[in-house]
Amino acid sequence: MLRNFLFRAKLPDPPTPYLLCSNIPPSESEATLIYAVIAEAKAEEQRLSNLLPDRPDSGSASWKMAAKHKIAQAAKFIHAHEAIISPIRRMPPEILQEIFSFILEHSTLEHSIRNPYRRVTRDLPWTLSQVCQSWRATALSLPFLWNHLPTLEATRLTKAKTKLQLDVLNELLRRSANTLLSVHIFAPCIDLRSPHPAVGLLVQHSERWGTFIIDSTPTTIADIQGIRE
Repeated sequence: MLRNFLFRAKLPDPPTPYLLCSNIPPSESEATLIYAVIAEAKAEEQRLSNLLPDRPDSGSASWKMAAKHKIAQAAKFIHAHEAIISPIRRMPPEILQEIFSFILEHSTLEHSIRNPYRRVTRDLPWTLSQVCQSWRATALSLPFLWNHLPTLEATRLTKAKTKLQLDVLNELLRRSANTLLSVHIFAPCIDLRSPHPAVGLLVQHSERWGTFIIDSTPTTIADIQGIRE
């Protein structure tokens, strides 16, 4: 009888499958349906859990494995649908902006003398903007998230890599709007023979430099003589 009950065990169909792969908040009617299937799945999970202690140990290994698998499926179903009705999906953009600002402010404290908050603040906006559409929209609306430019390695690169470097810099300059920039140029001891195009691009925006660090040679330093106050 228990074996037949296990085979009959079935989870409800997701009422809003399109919300499982997005961060869009559910409507009131959708939330009602989601609460209902969560309750149904929890009841099914509890019924299956109650069966396990009553099953004799002898010859029951495969049965217990199947039951535990179904319980795990129920738990996964519940977790996924509880995420849909999570309050964070209904959080106003203004609150999310304050949270992002708080994270950035405190991440700048995590720094070392050699490399002040470079990695944390460099990666932060990309991490936040790749969570979901609403987080991306919020991150893109905050220019100060994007004004810590990645370390510019002014080395001899292929044309393709140089173009990629310029594309990333141009995009960050656009996203950071008119905020002050944190700039770090690293140029090893080699003769580039001609000005590095990325250095030239940054020099064009030198009036926006808030902090500037350069590890370089006289060759690259000569390239930044055109900076503007």
